[in-house]
Amino acid sequence: KVIKYLSIREADRMKLFTFLERREIMIKRAVSILQYAREIVLMSLT
Repeated sequence: KVIKYLSIREADRMKLFTFLERREIMIKRAVSILQYAREIVLMSLT
């Protein structure tokens, strides 16, 4: 019973970790897109 509980906890932790990792990747991608768009705007202004 204890082993099963631990494995379930581990699975939940892995799920949470992958969710956080995915969110971090999405945030980084959004930031890079914003920086790219800003560079394009600055180029078009000059």
